[in-house]
Amino acid sequence: MDYAVKGVRDYRFSIIEEIVERFNIDGIQLDFGRTAPFVSEPKGENGKFMTNYIRRIREFLDKTSIEKNRGKMLLGAILPRDYDFCLQQGLQVESWIKAGLVDYISPGEWYYADWNIPLKKWKDITTLSKCKLYPFTPGNVSPYQSFEYGEKSLLGENNVLDGPRIRAIADNIMFQKPDGFAFYNFYTFDYGPYYPELRTWTNPSKTRQMSKHYYNCRKLLYHADERRTFDIGIAFERYPLKRMGDRIKIRFRFSSNIDSSPALVQCAFKNATEQDVIAVKLNNILLEPDSIRPKTVQPDSDEAFSALFWQSAIRMPPLKMGENCIEFELKRHLSNTIAVKVGEFEILVEPGQ
Repeated sequence: MDYAVKGVRDYRFSIIEEIVERFNIDGIQLDFGRTAPFVSEPKGENGKFMTNYIRRIREFLDKTSIEKNRGKMLLGAILPRDYDFCLQQGLQVESWIKAGLVDYISPGEWYYADWNIPLKKWKDITTLSKCKLYPFTPGNVSPYQSFEYGEKSLLGENNVLDGPRIRAIADNIMFQKPDGFAFYNFYTFDYGPYYPELRTWTNPSKTRQMSKHYYNCRKLLYHADERRTFDIGIAFERYPLKRMGDRIKIRFRFSSNIDSSPALVQCAFKNATEQDVIAVKLNNILLEPDSIRPKTVQPDSDEAFSALFWQSAIRMPPLKMGENCIEFELKRHLSNTIAVKVGEFEILVEPGQ
């Protein structure tokens, strides 16, 4: 679908035109979250065709609203959460907003949920405009199906969202003060039972005494090309620690005010045995483990490997609201050939316990 081609723009517009004329709708939502590329090269220059296409829709909606006395019809756009990626692909979002073409934008990851998406740039371009900012999250969390090529979770069934995960993501999103919260690919057959609770779960003022599950397993790498999205194993690759002294720091967001209640941090260390020692620091404070459990893991279609499951109770501080940093350092490793791999960790919040 190359929007630089007039026939493509005309055909797509004709679909919208038919929908608006046949049905009494409240507006149109354009989905640019999962179908890059949108225009051919040079994408930066050809982005003007996208902008003209959106202007045409805006004018058509406004004209129809007046003619049929419907009231203003909304025009929104789902977008890749990576602003620079949008520009590279010809999505001139800031120009749309300045021209008043869109009523809201919804940036996010289109397939895998992520707890660490920053919204500063999106806030910058929507502030002082009439355009609303509704970041979204999809339902999948980590690879678990045969066509997904990233590493599966070792920390239990962390493949799809549930109430505690939704509430934790909402805390991280709403802490950055957007205008609201949106969901994507939230199918009724998977998530229908959650629907009555979503408005509560996405309101941090109503979930302070509810459980939260922060899960960190992937790097912030955006892939909107649907032909390659399921092959983004690199985003889920754990960091290798091979020699004593090797370390990695991972920054993450945490936006639940747990006061004096403890939380639990759990980590999975691939290829580690009970003879290995990995030091864990949170915001430069060494954490003492409450338990370290070795286990042999048998993947679906690969050789078995050893793993350590590490956990510790934590409080505020060293955990803090906003940006945090966890550090893993290899203190002892008996193998000279296989690297210990780290990076998957979760924080479980149970208020009142």
